[in-house]
Amino acid sequence: MKKMQKIIYWMRLIAEILFLCLFIWFLPYLYKSSWQGIAFLVTTILYIGCTLWTLLSKRKIYQEMISYNLIMIFVFLYFALIVLRISFDTRLQMQELYTINIEYCKNNFFILALIMIGLICNTILLSFAKEEGQEKDTKKGSD
Repeated sequence: MKKMQKIIYWMRLIAEILFLCLFIWFLPYLYKSSWQGIAFLVTTILYIGCTLWTLLSKRKIYQEMISYNLIMIFVFLYFALIVLRISFDTRLQMQELYTINIEYCKNNFFILALIMIGLICNTILLSFAKEEGQEKDTKKGSD
């Protein structure tokens, strides 16, 4: 089980790096996507900050929670699917359906922003849950 936790955790780290690369590459679409793109931009910055906080805190709960790491991997896969669909779908590029591309982006950026807000809240709740468990352990040791 420990080996699977480590593999999934490392997959999450790789997914986070690839997410940043795709995010930077896809910035022009964000600016053209109205308020949904800006909301996605803001939540992504918060999400990146939250991810950096989990990495720098070196708490075991973020490495051991398989479901938490899988959700982060699937967020990357969902974003990658959006980017690949917009960038490489020849049907949309050949017919010059630019407005459909932007509408597709708007809807998916909004969905991703909501998912990332949920992940940020989950990360914060996990940090509180772990701290409470540590406090109980220290109280038992002092009794």
